[in-house]
Amino acid sequence: MNKMRMRVSHLILKVVAILMVSGIVFSGVSSTSSALIGVVNEFPSNNEQMQPEIYLSEGPDYVSERNLGLFGTSETGSPPNIINGTVIFINNSLDKMAVLETNSTIGGKIYLWINGTLPAGVILYTGFSATTLRNYSSGTRMTLKPKSPDEYFGFGVSTTSSTVFTLFFDYQLSQGICVTYEYLMYVNE
Repeated sequence: MNKMRMRVSHLILKVVAILMVSGIVFSGVSSTSSALIGVVNEFPSNNEQMQPEIYLSEGPDYVSERNLGLFGTSETGSPPNIINGTVIFINNSLDKMAVLETNSTIGGKIYLWINGTLPAGVILYTGFSATTLRNYSSGTRMTLKPKSPDEYFGFGVSTTSSTVFTLFFDYQLSQGICVTYEYLMYVNE
């Protein structure tokens, strides 16, 4: 009986951790203020060092932009991915290039919202093609295609001062599970 209670309470705690609502709410999806997000076993989070099923990784223009000193972050794991809580560096002369991309191995629709406040002089670009990036408005819902690299991201920076901000990638899976990844963005002078 006690083992059963422990299993049930562990399951309840896990579900509460997944659905934790603290922080800012945009378009019906909540961002947490901590760098967590636990996910049930069938959807491993990219901060568990397991093979994630939805994740952010280097985009097609990442290597050339990194070699020019315009963008930098780090990937880990298999497949290589940018884990929750990773710091991303952006040089203030960065052009609109596809430096990041979302990937999924999950069947079914996945919705993505990117939330956070961009500082003056920083623009986030998104697009389904690395060559057709467009301005992104915080809180706009994107529908990701299952089982493919899907959405590409770039940054335009015109500010001449250093700044730090946080972006939340809020995913909602077709099964109703919400997953949030948090990235700290540093803009270099």
